[in-house]
Amino acid sequence: MTTIDQPRALHEAGASSVRGKSVGDREKTAQRLLRSAAERAYDGEVDIDWDAPPVPGLYWATPRRTSLYGTKLWDKLTQEQRIELTRHELGSILSFGIYVETGLSAMLWRQVVEQNGGATDHGRYALTEVSEEARHSTMFGRLVNKMGVEPYTYPKFATRVIRLLGLVPLGPSGLGGLLLVEEVLDRAQRETMMDETVQPHARQLMKIHVLEEARHITYAREELVRQIAERGAGIQRDSPRDLRPGGDRYLSGALQPEGLPCGGYPPVARIFRLPDIASLSRERDLGF
Repeated sequence: MTTIDQPRALHEAGASSVRGKSVGDREKTAQRLLRSAAERAYDGEVDIDWDAPPVPGLYWATPRRTSLYGTKLWDKLTQEQRIELTRHELGSILSFGIYVETGLSAMLWRQVVEQNGGATDHGRYALTEVSEEARHSTMFGRLVNKMGVEPYTYPKFATRVIRLLGLVPLGPSGLGGLLLVEEVLDRAQRETMMDETVQPHARQLMKIHVLEEARHITYAREELVRQIAERGAGIQRDSPRDLRPGGDRYLSGALQPEGLPCGGYPPVARIFRLPDIASLSRERDLGF
């Protein structure tokens, strides 16, 4: 089993090479990312010790990244309740991550088909990213099973939206939305993978995901800069404003109080007779 044991390199791995508003040639960037994918590839099926049991007393996610951390309710929870909360919240986030990864893959598939991209390095890297996203989704699903929680499903409306993602062009707004989600989650994952109070299975999953997602973020950032430059000043002015409302709703989908039964918000609310658990979550700044 491959292990990743270079904390400093891991912590800095996701820092994109994109700086300022200048990016390199599209094909050269793709060649560099393809080399990186060949040299630094991981497989969650074999690079995580799924046979090892969870370590008693450890969290499943960094406590300060949970929704209740810093509230009066968090202070009242026992250690076991806090661990249980991180277990269910991580299960919700990983379930959300599978939706995100599959939606992105559909968009990349469309890009390759429309641009006849299989004959270019840029297109080949898009296909490489699709394969990595598939492995990530498999890895997320295995950890959900390992934690012993049911996968959190979303309303039919949300699943219908996922079906439509394959029809959405991967333009500046699409790339900006993806970066908004990816970079927010990336920040939390970095903290989790470095936190020794977190279960080894979760830490190793985060390490693998951060290392490979660094390439995806670089790819999306550079393509965003290129497309904005091609479209002119109008898109530079309007795109950030267009992303704000959708980004808020998209990110809030990762954690929904009503979607966390047995161990999540409702049982905690019942224990302390607090009917509006969401108001407690708003007491603190998530810090993302």
